[in-house]
Amino acid sequence: MTVCDVMYLKRYSEVTRSPILYQRMGRLYRKMIVPLAVRKAFKVITISRFSADDIKCHIPFLEDSDIIVAYLATHAVFRILVGLATDDVMRTYGLSEGYILAVGGTDPRKNTEFMISNYIRLKREGKITEKLVVAGVANWRKSSFYAMVRRANCTGDVSFTDFISVEELAALYKGARAVLYLSLYEGFGIPALEAMTCGVPLITSNTTSIPEIVGDGAMVIDPTDSAAFTRSLVRLLNDEPLRKELIARGLERAKEFSWKKNAETALSIYTNAVHA
Repeated sequence: MTVCDVMYLKRYSEVTRSPILYQRMGRLYRKMIVPLAVRKAFKVITISRFSADDIKCHIPFLEDSDIIVAYLATHAVFRILVGLATDDVMRTYGLSEGYILAVGGTDPRKNTEFMISNYIRLKREGKITEKLVVAGVANWRKSSFYAMVRRANCTGDVSFTDFISVEELAALYKGARAVLYLSLYEGFGIPALEAMTCGVPLITSNTTSIPEIVGDGAMVIDPTDSAAFTRSLVRLLNDEPLRKELIARGLERAKEFSWKKNAETALSIYTNAVHA
């Protein structure tokens, strides 16, 4: 049985309640079903050492040997490709290369409001000049995020996208000067790996699974610390040697993750289960 994370077993003080009814119902369903299903599992596959420890914490009848980590990887499009077309995506969203890309969403744990509000503050203080692109916000025109941007008179500085294709997302990574991924809780954190794979310097969270995934390939900060956000982003945008170092380290770190490794781990477990 594969269990990616157990955020649905946590208190709302740890993982904030989603405003979306479908997500809340899904959380309740998994809270009821997963612990029961795990009791019948031969082994539990999960996606990070953090998730393995978290599963053990919330489902304590499991032994350490019952849980095996099989790291995820990225879609093949998320890599540096010579001549990767970004012009159409740039025109679609009215962008030119050199913006800050925030990978967010409406779920509170994605911390999108924190990233936008701190960007607006830095823009007002004149500490940054780059535009901000926030990807992955469904119905963004009706969102509280867009309302915040309008109140700040920053609609010319902040662009949003709805859900987009992997090809469009890869193009947005390629055009970015920096990527922000400051999620509060992740079982793995695929966008962090996507950014490193695309060769874009990344500022990400020092929480949950994310440091385990990025290693030394990104700047990691407290995702609730506005002062750390300011220091890191201003430095990253203005320190070219640091940018180049992070790009190189990120690309090297990303090489450690592949679907081939993931499949080999899973196959060995399935094979053992058949012959048990």
